[in-house]
Amino acid sequence: MEKQNRMIKQLLCVLGLLVAVSLAGSPNRILFGPHTVTYTITNNILQVQIQANNNGWVAFGWGDSMINSDIVVVRNDGTLKVEDRFSTVRGVAPLLDVAQGGTQDWTLVTGGFQNGAWDVTIQRTLTTSDNKDYQLINGKRYDTLFAIGNEMSFTQKHKFFWEYEDIKYSDEQLGDQDGAGSKLTAIFTIVFTIIFYVIM
Repeated sequence: MEKQNRMIKQLLCVLGLLVAVSLAGSPNRILFGPHTVTYTITNNILQVQIQANNNGWVAFGWGDSMINSDIVVVRNDGTLKVEDRFSTVRGVAPLLDVAQGGTQDWTLVTGGFQNGAWDVTIQRTLTTSDNKDYQLINGKRYDTLFAIGNEMSFTQKHKFFWEYEDIKYSDEQLGDQDGAGSKLTAIFTIVFTIIFYVIM
């Protein structure tokens, strides 16, 4: 019996290590239903990959229900556009930063729209000189917004909208987040709680 218990403890420890190694190498993804935003932070540069199945524009950013929110809109009306925008009131399309005395700080890295699907990577610095931009700090949490539209012109209200509280942005590898916190943290907690109680 003692030998069997020892084997169970060893198997659980191995399982915990396998889960840890597997998830520690996963990218920092934010899950918005079937759509994903994957980000990296390197040397003060925030790079964001947006993958979405949608025939209209896609938008990503930070704020509280579109009030004083920092938004980037990506759309293709014959020309691929990456638009730095800032929203001050709910229900009104966010204006371009440059139309409000700000600057265009997002740039296209690669990708775009093809056959009803977005796979596009954009980037900006964590901190900018634009008062219409959120000044981001590595390791901090921000309320995060994501939306998709019905068309590319950005004249109509979003088709679907997500708002998540306290999404963490870090150069550490956190795994998936979906508004309910880091799944990596949750799985670690479950696995190591089981190991603890078995050993004790």
